[in-house]
Amino acid sequence: MPPTIRLPLRDGRLAPYAMRDPVAWSPPAGPIRSRVAYAAAHVVCDPLADRDPLSDARLDWEATLAYRGHLWSLGLAVADAMDTAQRGTGLGWNAARELIRRSVAEAQARGGVIACGAGTDQLPPAEGVTLSDVQRAYEEQVGFVEGQGGGARVILMARKAGIKLSMHRLRKGFGCRVAKKLGKGNAPVLHRLMRHSSMQITMDYY
Repeated sequence: MPPTIRLPLRDGRLAPYAMRDPVAWSPPAGPIRSRVAYAAAHVVCDPLADRDPLSDARLDWEATLAYRGHLWSLGLAVADAMDTAQRGTGLGWNAARELIRRSVAEAQARGGVIACGAGTDQLPPAEGVTLSDVQRAYEEQVGFVEGQGGGARVILMARKAGIKLSMHRLRKGFGCRVAKKLGKGNAPVLHRLMRHSSMQITMDYY
């Protein structure tokens, strides 16, 4: 017999509601090949931890990783350490970093596909935050995700950092990131990508 819960009515009274039987989803026979579908995974807090779950939550790592394993078993990829995982609303950068480390290792062990969010939430809210601060913050988080190996992909997350970003600044930040990724000796590739009028402009900027 399905469980029954009590739900409020418009007049404020509580009425019993019989829940439906759970649906059993059968895992696919093989990998999904037509497309890659990402599931934005929640985290599971330890309900017995003596902490504020909105500011200093302690995660139940066993349950959190088991849920990701369940998503992979259904043929889904996992988008981790993002808004759905309470990033920025209880899950700070220190906890997110540990989540990324553990989840990527679990993905490697299970052969799962994973992408992780990279932002600037390690920056303290302050008036003096500069574009260079934001760029370094992004580079730190992107570098951490990529440093875990296992083919973990990066999803850049926009976060309010107290500065105004023009299209020129965004474009230059993108160019700096690509230049660092390409390394020395690939200026022609960066020149074509940035569409500068001359190679000298590319060399001067990057």
